[in-house]
Amino acid sequence: MSERSPEPDDAKLYSLSAWLLRVGNAVSIALLAAGLVLILVSGSRTAHHSRTLAEAWRGLLRAEPAGFLNVGLQTVILTPIVASASICLYAIIRKQRSLLIPSLLVLGGLVLSLWIGIAW
Repeated sequence: MSERSPEPDDAKLYSLSAWLLRVGNAVSIALLAAGLVLILVSGSRTAHHSRTLAEAWRGLLRAEPAGFLNVGLQTVILTPIVASASICLYAIIRKQRSLLIPSLLVLGGLVLSLWIGIAW
């Protein structure tokens, strides 16, 4: 039984998804590493933990270690959400219901877990 080779559009979708995940992970690793370096250099402990994106970005712009750590963690969380949303958009444009339904379920699960994590 031979495997079907991916069509050019499918290959583009796979490479776009992989690129989004790689870039998101690289950015989050860089932000987390910068936050850890700032903690080591300043010698302070980070007692401040922001609950919103705006607070985290303000801390990042002020070069606070907690800001780098919070934005890095939020980037880790938002990366698969953005990748799933791009797959949903692709499925809507191509009118592929067989791809849209599972990707919407994955996106819904990710958003639900993010909401539960923020609420509690």
